[in-house]
Amino acid sequence: MNANLNLTAWLIVSMIPIAASAGPAAAESTGFGLTHRWTTLVDTAGTPGRDNRTSSVEAAEFSPDGSLVVAGSKGVMGDDGVRRGQRVVLIDAADGAILWSRDRADELEAVAFSPDGRYFAAGGEDRLVEVFAVRDEDDTPLAEPRLVATLEHDAAIDGLTFDPAGRVLATGDESRNLNFFAVGSWQRVQQQNHGGDRDWMAVNQIAFSPDGRFVFTAGSDGLVGRWLVYEDVGDNSSHPGYRLKRIGSFAPDGASVKAVDVSPDGRLVAAGTHAGVHVYRRVDGQSHFHPTRRTTEAVRFTPDGRHLLAGGVTGQAPGEQGYLTVLPVAELFGPEPVHATRVDCFRQEYLHFSTDGRALVVSHEDGTATAWDVTP
Repeated sequence: MNANLNLTAWLIVSMIPIAASAGPAAAESTGFGLTHRWTTLVDTAGTPGRDNRTSSVEAAEFSPDGSLVVAGSKGVMGDDGVRRGQRVVLIDAADGAILWSRDRADELEAVAFSPDGRYFAAGGEDRLVEVFAVRDEDDTPLAEPRLVATLEHDAAIDGLTFDPAGRVLATGDESRNLNFFAVGSWQRVQQQNHGGDRDWMAVNQIAFSPDGRFVFTAGSDGLVGRWLVYEDVGDNSSHPGYRLKRIGSFAPDGASVKAVDVSPDGRLVAAGTHAGVHVYRRVDGQSHFHPTRRTTEAVRFTPDGRHLLAGGVTGQAPGEQGYLTVLPVAELFGPEPVHATRVDCFRQEYLHFSTDGRALVVSHEDGTATAWDVTP
C-alpha cells in the first residue's frame, strides 16, 4: 500500500501534527544527528509536551519501503473502569498523517511489518495478535488493511517480530512462551518455554540474527536467551516445521531485560536493562557495559552498523524530557573509553530505523510517535 493513495474514504480518525518535543539535534563526535520530520498523537489519551506517564506508544516501525509507519498505543484506564486510547494505527511516513486506525480491547504492546511489506502484526494485553494484509497476493495495494488472522495466546503479548526471510512470525508472551506461526497459513508451528525460576516471567522482546539462524530473547527473568534454529519452516505449508534449541544465555545485571537487538553483521547482541546497555560478542560472549543511569527501554543498531542507540526513561523529575545515547560500535571493545553522545529526544519506548537508515521513528511516553531524518 502506498502512502499517497487516496484513503480519505476510510479514514477513521483525523490527525493534527503535534509540535516536536525536541528540535533538531546532533551528535557531532559520533557523526550521527537527527532532524525532526513530524510528531503525531497516536494514543488519544496522551498529553503531548507534558510530564505524562499515563499513556504511551509502546512500539512503532517503518514498512520495508519506508512509506508507512505502524504504531501501537496502550491507552488509559478511566475512573469508570473503561480503557480508552489503545489502538493500532498506520501513519504516512512522509508527513505523519494517520491513514487508518483500529481500536483494541486492551493495551497494544508490539507491532511489526513482514520483510516483504505485505503484512503487519499487532499484539497486546488482550492475548491476541491481529495480522493485517496491506497488499494482495499479486502485490496490488489494498484500499485499506484487511484482517487475515487473529492469533490467540495463553497470556498477554509483550514482543513480536518476523524472521528475516518472512517465513515465521515470532511472539513472546507473559507465560514464558515463545510462539512461532507460519506466515500465510498462520498455524502455530512451535511453542517454546523460555525457562526461568520466577513465578511470573515475560518475553519482552525477540530479535533474529540477520541470517535467521539464531534467536535472542529479552526476558523479565534478567536473561537474554540464545537459541539456535535447527529446523526451518518447510516448503509444504500443510506440514511446517520450526525447531529451536537453547544454546545458552547472557545475564546482564539480574534485572528485567527490556530490549534486545542484533547488529547487521550478526556479531553483536545488545540488551537494555534498568542500569544501561550491555553489548555481547556472539562468538565468545565477551561483554561491554555502558551505564545510562536510567531504565533502557529500547536498543537499536543503525542499519550500517556504525552506531548503537539506547533510549528509555531518564528519571522521575517533573518535566524531564529525556535523551538518546549514541554509542560508536567501533569503540565498544577497544582499549579506550567509549565516546558516547547524548541526543535530545523525549522519553522513549521503542526505536526503529528505515531500511536505508535515513530515518528513525521513536515512540514516546506521552502518546506520540516521532519521525526523524538521520543526518551524518
